[in-house]
Amino acid sequence: MSKERRSKIDRRHLNLVPEPLERYAERRVGEERRASGRAPLRLWVVDPGETGVPTVYEGEVGLGGASWWTRYPPIAAEVDIHFRLPEGFETKTRAKVLRVLDDGQDHRVQVRFTDLPVKVELALARYLEAKVRLVRPEASLQAMAPAQV
Repeated sequence: MSKERRSKIDRRHLNLVPEPLERYAERRVGEERRASGRAPLRLWVVDPGETGVPTVYEGEVGLGGASWWTRYPPIAAEVDIHFRLPEGFETKTRAKVLRVLDDGQDHRVQVRFTDLPVKVELALARYLEAKVRLVRPEASLQAMAPAQV
């Protein structure tokens, strides 16, 4: 079977697996493409292409990776990222640079973690869940408030 013919077959309705298949786009909530929320966190980033000295950024983390704004984007394709979670977990992990977005003189660097230990990943998930819970009650209270006429 050629590649062109296979790409036109909608395999979701062939009943090959007991559970229904979903396309990734169908799992999205609204326009959110990420699998997890993001929360602010201080990052120490080491670019092996530079001096090897950590640079501190106030960035955002999610389960899959991190992002931050910088004037000088990393030179290397992979960087080392060090961060601390409130639970006391401190880790240094490797991350692959996915993209660098230019905005005038500043750059937004987005990376994906490549070797995050499971224990740290679970702690990061708890941290993100706690941050989401802090934000959600405010939104739900606004939704429950009676409309002003």
